[in-house]
Amino acid sequence: MFKKLFRNSFIADVFSLSTGRIVIAAIGFLVSIFLARVLGPTQQGIVTTLLVAPAIVLSFADLGMRQAATFFLGKQIFNDQTVLSTILFMSIITSLMSAGIVAIVYWITGYSEQYALFTLWIPILSIPFRLLSNLGTGILMAKQRIREIAISNILMDLVYFLLLIPLVLINSYKVEYSLFAYFLSSVVVMFYIIRIVKNYGNLRPAYIQGVPWKFIKLGFVYGIALFVLGLHYRVDVMLLERLSSATEVGYYGIGVGVAEKIWLLPAALVTVNFARSAAASDHLAYARKTAKLLRLSLWVSVIPCMLLYFLSPRVIPLVYGDAYQRSGLIVQAILPGIWAALVFKILNSDLAGRGRPDAAMWVYGFALILNIWLNITWIPPYGAMGSAWATSVSYGVGAIIFGIVYARMSHLNIRELIIPQKHDFDLILLKIQKDTK
Repeated sequence: MFKKLFRNSFIADVFSLSTGRIVIAAIGFLVSIFLARVLGPTQQGIVTTLLVAPAIVLSFADLGMRQAATFFLGKQIFNDQTVLSTILFMSIITSLMSAGIVAIVYWITGYSEQYALFTLWIPILSIPFRLLSNLGTGILMAKQRIREIAISNILMDLVYFLLLIPLVLINSYKVEYSLFAYFLSSVVVMFYIIRIVKNYGNLRPAYIQGVPWKFIKLGFVYGIALFVLGLHYRVDVMLLERLSSATEVGYYGIGVGVAEKIWLLPAALVTVNFARSAAASDHLAYARKTAKLLRLSLWVSVIPCMLLYFLSPRVIPLVYGDAYQRSGLIVQAILPGIWAALVFKILNSDLAGRGRPDAAMWVYGFALILNIWLNITWIPPYGAMGSAWATSVSYGVGAIIFGIVYARMSHLNIRELIIPQKHDFDLILLKIQKDTK
């Protein structure tokens, strides 16, 4: 008799979300090929560069309220209406602040002189819509609406891809149109999520005394942690653009985008595991479930990593064009770090569910400093390849340290996190047997 470590709904939710991730990956793959061929490395690099600042700000702009909302609702600390009203109230404030910060960043970096004002305003205007979508997702996670989250993710990429198709008919303003498609996809997804969230209360922003401060107090740590994590890739892009060229950014963006497909299934596991951890009553017992999840993910992913390593230098030029020959080498350089980052992603989903995102903040804050130093050292002589090496090293070092920290916090031996055990695949085999009956 197999011992079930997770509820059946866990498997169902992971399946639905991972299926959505596969669809997203397919759409994203088509989008990357389409943009690479229509825009070319230089214009592709410009689009990537202009979206970096909003992405960085968004990773911190919600002040961790998405995770805080999941935590407070999962632990039943606040009711639905209180959480919903607080999130809407805070989103108005943070949207205005975020738009202002991005505008200042564009001015400081000189983008306001390089690009037209209209071009810069498009990604800025997308911020409130993306922010509301992110916050709404926090409520959906607390309510275990994993399938709806999967649909919203698919919808974002699908709408973006469909809106990009007219690019083949456009001779000028290609960058501006690409950014406008990004903006419209954000609007569509926001309305989809709001339509679901309104079932849990009135869409009425309100200041409830004492509640916003509790959100900020917990959410700030979540926000800092996510901000630090998001900076790893985005700092690479900004430093590449400053120390090298937009063309190198184009090579790097394609390479990283392909390599990160390794995170496809683990991303679904991370989302579901965070929601379950937030609702768990015995965190130490749940840590053993998370350890098993890590072992499965870590060693199952070795095979696709090896395939991608050997095939990418040949397949990428064939798919994206000969201009992206270097992107295949970038995939090889960054893959070890991408694989190692699975340790952090899965273990952090449990700690975040416990209300302890501070561990990620400190560990990956150190890894980020290492990443920046290596980027500054290696980008001038090696360009995008140097940035890929820097990311791979920082991800690897961060994963090792975080694994040790998690083991100590969860009263586990580090070997329990990485060494496969006899019954690790029992859950999968049980599911397969049930499906084949």
